[in-house]
Amino acid sequence: MVRRSVFSSFLHAFRGFAIAFREEKNIKTHAIAGCIALGAALLLSFTPLELAFVVIVISLVIASELLNSALERFSDIVKPRVSGYVERVKDIMAACVLVLSANAVLVGLLLYIPKIIARFF
Repeated sequence: MVRRSVFSSFLHAFRGFAIAFREEKNIKTHAIAGCIALGAALLLSFTPLELAFVVIVISLVIASELLNSALERFSDIVKPRVSGYVERVKDIMAACVLVLSANAVLVGLLLYIPKIIARFF
């Protein structure tokens, strides 16, 4: 019984990711950027710790975008009853994605620039 429940949980999670990836443009953009970042990290011979930082920030950005998308959809259901707050909730979630994306860029600059300078200059 437990195995079926765990398996079912994974199926729901993968289905949710597939739905988001298929229907949400920003998820695709973040996923493509993440793949490029990982590819560049491998080409620049990042250490395992540096790769871990890259994977963590990619995961945080994609997870925040998934949360943002889910909350937006839920807010759209509730919107007729609580219209004044829905826009604020969506803006706050968008700010969450922005903060994590800016953090990812900063981490990227700190990790990639020294590697690029060392390799090409």
